[in-house]
Amino acid sequence: MDLLPLPEPTRPAGTRGRAPSGARPAKRAAKGRRGGAARSQGDLFAWPRRPAPPPAPAPAAAEAESPAVETGAMESLGGLPTAELIAHLTQLLDDDRPAMAAFVALADALGARAERAAAPVLLRLAHRFAGFDRDAAAPEMRAALRALAAVAEPACATAVTDLATLDALSAESLALALDVLAAVRHRPAAPLARRHLTHEVAAVRISACGLARALRLRQTAPALEALLVDPVQSVARAAALALGALALRGGKEALEAWLPAATPLDLPAVVAALVPVADEDTAVLLGRAAERADLEGRLAIVAALGQIDGRASVTWLGRLARDRKPEVRAAVAAALETLGDLTAAPVLRELAEDSEDRVAEAAQQALDALAEAAAEEW
Repeated sequence: MDLLPLPEPTRPAGTRGRAPSGARPAKRAAKGRRGGAARSQGDLFAWPRRPAPPPAPAPAAAEAESPAVETGAMESLGGLPTAELIAHLTQLLDDDRPAMAAFVALADALGARAERAAAPVLLRLAHRFAGFDRDAAAPEMRAALRALAAVAEPACATAVTDLATLDALSAESLALALDVLAAVRHRPAAPLARRHLTHEVAAVRISACGLARALRLRQTAPALEALLVDPVQSVARAAALALGALALRGGKEALEAWLPAATPLDLPAVVAALVPVADEDTAVLLGRAAERADLEGRLAIVAALGQIDGRASVTWLGRLARDRKPEVRAAVAAALETLGDLTAAPVLRELAEDSEDRVAEAAQQALDALAEAAAEEW
């Protein structure tokens, strides 16, 4: 005779219709002889419990972060010796599962040092991420190339040229690679400059302009002049800077138009690019720009006026001789000496009485040079 099944246990008050917090009711096992494993009598009157989770496995040794990361690292890298930074980066490159964030931090720290001893390990970092960077721009590659541009080690130029030539880089990294080649003035990279002046990505065109300027590629004038009307303003300005630096007058008008609006960061570069193509009208524009420029900008303008012959340069240098900063007044004396214009003697005599010794000495030196030049003429 078959036994009647035992009734299910009654749930405690307040729990009807839901399982106790933190537990789920277990599925009821099949009844009868054909229903598989039978429950024991004790199991029928106990709520099923969720098994305890297994303990978390201990982290593998290969996953341990580098010493630089463990110490917090990224903020304290600036205080480490360069040799130690190089050792940390070498250790990461040798690790099968490195702390990826440390690559960028270490490369940036080495780039800030700009020491050539770091070039080999930075180049190794660039090679490691070359394939990844081509498919999806890798921050590690960009950090390595930025640092190599700061280090400016000529011995790395051939390897960087290969990376740029073999289509192993993303567009952003390609632009940085061209910056590296410009920093070391690597002549064999000239074809890269010519090729990438028409690149579809603006950042690459900008860097190609910089490379053409660094390598003195005057034959790129037509391509550079075409970029003066580029829809991206920063590209047009990079082309103007290159044309001016190459003493090609095609960029003069664009540079003079940019001068009044140049930021303090851009002004020294604009002034330097104008000097090879400047005339007296340019000297007037430079003098006016000096009235609103910061100290660095005024020093750049004074040096430029010292290289532009003509009465306008002497006039504006005379005005700048009354600048409140002694650095500017001393630079004015040196610029007037470079010009060698005898009409500047009254300004120099006034500067020779300056309360700042360095200003007075520079002015007296300029007066002596003018006197020697006058004696030779007689």
